[in-house]
Amino acid sequence: MGNADEFDALLKSINQRLKTAQIRVRIRRKRDALYLRATLPPKPGSGHIRPHRYELPTSLPASKDGLKQAEKEAKYLGGLIASKNFNWADWLGEKPPSEQTIRELVGKFKAEYMGTHSLSETTWERHWQTVYDAM
Repeated sequence: MGNADEFDALLKSINQRLKTAQIRVRIRRKRDALYLRATLPPKPGSGHIRPHRYELPTSLPASKDGLKQAEKEAKYLGGLIASKNFNWADWLGEKPPSEQTIRELVGKFKAEYMGTHSLSETTWERHWQTVYDAM
């Protein structure tokens, strides 16, 4: 859209329609992209124990056509929330921990641990990897 005011007016109108329809999702613009904002169950690994407000990227551009598609996605997400069928695995683009192999989890742990601790590759292999290989 060429006119920022026109875009903002359209975004405001869509969010008002969502509110009127009691869909608890809003569309937000960040730079040139659109996000869905909603209160969702705690994200795995977030440390939250109660529902929390999150912004989910849509991969849609901040354009008139992007807004049309984002409104559809907001309605879909709102339906999942209302029916208590929201599942983070569908929105994260990765397998939930319960579906990951031990090898994948150990690889992630190693990358995280090696990045935050001073540990040589040799020490990892001798003292850590041998334990995981025995699994």
